[in-house]
Amino acid sequence: MAEAIAAIDKKVAKRQISEEERDFVISVLFSDVLIRVTFIKISDEFIEAVLERILAYHLSADDALQLFSCSVALSPIFLAADKSLIRAAKEEGLKAFDVEITDESEILRRLLAGEDD
Repeated sequence: MAEAIAAIDKKVAKRQISEEERDFVISVLFSDVLIRVTFIKISDEFIEAVLERILAYHLSADDALQLFSCSVALSPIFLAADKSLIRAAKEEGLKAFDVEITDESEILRRLLAGEDD
């Protein structure tokens, strides 16, 4: 959620969307998406796996945590606004989408709507 909100807020900073549009999208995230989120308990093994991803993909701790959490939760999609994180997620076998790329945003919209590719 933090990564998604940061990406949405970045659009406001770049003046690509208004604060009202940002607030609407965030409210949709909390009302619709959040009910589908799986929370994962962090264990020693979990931390070890995150550290492995930091070293394997040269990610920040936050990005590695997000990547591994998505894998553990068996999430059908992975969203980010960071090209190296998207690349790492794809290497991990996840359906990863860069929310800042229009074409991928359309693919994502179809996935969330349950439409076929």
